[in-house]
Amino acid sequence: MEEQPVPTHFDEGQTQAAGRWRDVALVALLLVFAVGLRGWLLTHTEVVARDSIGYIRYALEFESESWSTVLRNNHQHPGYPLTVLAVSAPVRAYGTGPASELMSLSARLASNLAAVLLVIPMYFLGRLLFHRAVGFGASALFQCLPVPAHVLSDGLSEALFLLLACATLCFMVVAMRGSRPWLFALCGVFSGLAYLTRPEGALLAAATLFVLIGLKLMNVQQRSWRQIATCGASMTLMAGIVSTPYLFATHSISNKPSIHQMFRQDSPAAEVAPAGPQTGMTTSRLQPLLASTFGITLNLQDTFGRRARQAVVGLGGELVKCFHYFAWIAVLLGMWWFRRQAFTEPGMWVLLVLSGTYTLVLWWLAVHVGYMSDRHLLLLVMLGCYPAVAAVGELPKRCLTRWNQRLRSSEIGQPVEAPRHNWRTLAAACAVFCIMVGGGLPKTLERLHANRAGHHAAGLWLADNSAAVDLVEDDHCWAHYYAGRVFQERKTVTAPPGHVQMRYVVVGRRDREINLTWNRSGPLSEAKLRAEGGQIVYHWPAAQSSDDAPIVIYAVPPAPPPQPPPLPD
Repeated sequence: MEEQPVPTHFDEGQTQAAGRWRDVALVALLLVFAVGLRGWLLTHTEVVARDSIGYIRYALEFESESWSTVLRNNHQHPGYPLTVLAVSAPVRAYGTGPASELMSLSARLASNLAAVLLVIPMYFLGRLLFHRAVGFGASALFQCLPVPAHVLSDGLSEALFLLLACATLCFMVVAMRGSRPWLFALCGVFSGLAYLTRPEGALLAAATLFVLIGLKLMNVQQRSWRQIATCGASMTLMAGIVSTPYLFATHSISNKPSIHQMFRQDSPAAEVAPAGPQTGMTTSRLQPLLASTFGITLNLQDTFGRRARQAVVGLGGELVKCFHYFAWIAVLLGMWWFRRQAFTEPGMWVLLVLSGTYTLVLWWLAVHVGYMSDRHLLLLVMLGCYPAVAAVGELPKRCLTRWNQRLRSSEIGQPVEAPRHNWRTLAAACAVFCIMVGGGLPKTLERLHANRAGHHAAGLWLADNSAAVDLVEDDHCWAHYYAGRVFQERKTVTAPPGHVQMRYVVVGRRDREINLTWNRSGPLSEAKLRAEGGQIVYHWPAAQSSDDAPIVIYAVPPAPPPQPPPLPD
């Protein structure tokens, strides 16, 4: 019998080095793919999301006001606005063009950079929980799904939050395999940074601490209570240190009105900015971003039971849409087939607790606040990509097993061996994965906000053809932003000599959304504007007549001063 060679330390070192180089190659391939996809979407975006305008305004306030004042006066967390401000420094220094375009580019660059870097922690999280193929596939799938791809490329906070959340989970999986306090401290640091970006970042540290104590109570892991106290304290301490500046400035866990409404608390008193000559409107600086596009909306006047049922249905429907209508089947298969993974991987318990808790929070948000957006579900979608890709790799193997069992059903007593992954099963798995990814690419590669080109053009026209002292009213915010009015809100603007202050009103005729400025739909607003003496001075597109154009701008002269009553005889 031939003696088998005993592996040496040199062989083990070679194996580890080969594994590291394989990781480097796969991550590099993911980065190249992500850069190409994000570059396409970055250059094929018509306007930023309307919520991005609020983030840009938030970022600019850091340049003119104290940090504590800015944090108190805004309901969003400061992580993403600060990132936009940092990215805008080189963009404004070396870029050319209007400030609106440069800040729009800065916001989208911040999101796209975070989206590209997201493939790194996503790959290693999948490698830690399953293997390299799952990490690679989950990263690629999440980048290609239409809803995540568009949200991560827009000027929104989700890309930065998911990057920090996924990095937290990577450190958490490694930390849960031992009792090293410094790894738990890293979990606390990144969890605190995620919390500074979005309030749900606090759930990361809470879920880890809950599982850490729960595994001890169930005697699943052999840690002493002293080790648990040390690890939990290091994580909690670092998370508290990172998030303390925001907590001290706002005296609250969050300034978001929806958070206070979820817990039936009154929102902080809104600080009302005085109406200035630039906007002609009085706005609350702590009000929700009403320009958001909600995935589902509920009538808060309905009974609790009705809203609870509608929230469950709405949550499921939005998840199906985020997985592009078919990938959710693979998610359920993967969760069932790999359900025993939690008994061998303690970090999997944290992901399960986090997913369950976050789902309940979203359901509670929908029931008590009345809305929920597909943006809120991206953390669940990111975590769901791992069992989906694992199921795709397992599907050919299980199908082949069933086929062999059927073929040998007549041969009683013949054992059926589980097939190994050969080139046929691997090819089948790759084909299914390519179908799942490729099915959403046409939608993913569509131009972002292409239907808002008219508002963009209207804003640029106003920037060139109106004075800074003129009022601009826009039912969708984009024309107001691209006209440069956001950048004049903190400045005192004086009218040139002899200038008559005009009011320019942008009307989108084909939109049936509620007009946020005067709560009127398009046609009714036009009748009112004409009655006030308004005339159409611009329409888009120019090839159409002003009667058929989807976007028009009315110039309304100032109302004549009231005449004094006649003197009595």
